[in-house]
Amino acid sequence: RERHHLVSGEILAAEDDNERAAALKRHTISIRNHVKELVAKDYKRYIVHPRQSLDYVIMFVPNESALQLALYNDPSLWRDALREGVFITGEQNLTAALRIIHLAWTQEVQAQSQRKVFEEATTMVERVGEFCKALEAVGERIDKANEAYEYAMKKLQGRMSILGPARRLKEMGFKDKDKFPIPDLPEIPTDTDDNIS
Repeated sequence: RERHHLVSGEILAAEDDNERAAALKRHTISIRNHVKELVAKDYKRYIVHPRQSLDYVIMFVPNESALQLALYNDPSLWRDALREGVFITGEQNLTAALRIIHLAWTQEVQAQSQRKVFEEATTMVERVGEFCKALEAVGERIDKANEAYEYAMKKLQGRMSILGPARRLKEMGFKDKDKFPIPDLPEIPTDTDDNIS
């Protein structure tokens, strides 16, 4: 920045066109050399993965008039620098550029948040699906247990059940234990008793 201030001061202090032209040429060369220096520094190497860097380095020239004079004198200067990944700007464009960068960064942060929300939602939907499948399996096991229970009750209460002989033994004087009494269940004759083995 100081370098460009000094050179632009030389342009203003020049007493004739030849001195002014020479100072302007030095000013333009100075800006080009500064661009080369910025390119050689390779700031992208400081970005740690997975973070990503912007495609350009901003080169701020504080004297807007001197910058415009250099760009007028060397029209390809700005495009050449941009091709090398250096964005030359004065105060006015710097404010706009920083505003755009801020908006882009905000949108990127929002996009990352949305991606995280989407990932969480996807995970939740998958887990709900897994839970429903597991719950369905539990229901099937409960149904099978209920069928087994009903089958056992039929075996207990039917004509071919073990409850009848146990009751008859009790009537003959055999006592059941208080802890394990013979239940007072009615015998339910069914058509399926003969098929129950």
